[in-house]
Amino acid sequence: MENEENMTTFKIGDVVQLKSGGQKMTVKNCVFANVNVTYFDEISKEFKFQTFEDELLVKVEEG
Repeated sequence: MENEENMTTFKIGDVVQLKSGGQKMTVKNCVFANVNVTYFDEISKEFKFQTFEDELLVKVEEG
């Protein structure tokens, strides 16, 4: 049985944002408390990938 303290509340496909604001990002996968996200960088015109601790992110309500 997995330890619930090591699991994130985000799911693949969730749209998230840093608690401090910034660009919307899509959850690619989660490894324990680390959330891997992807987003499109308008300046470089490239997709970027980043990893954040789940405590730094909030889910963005769509709609």
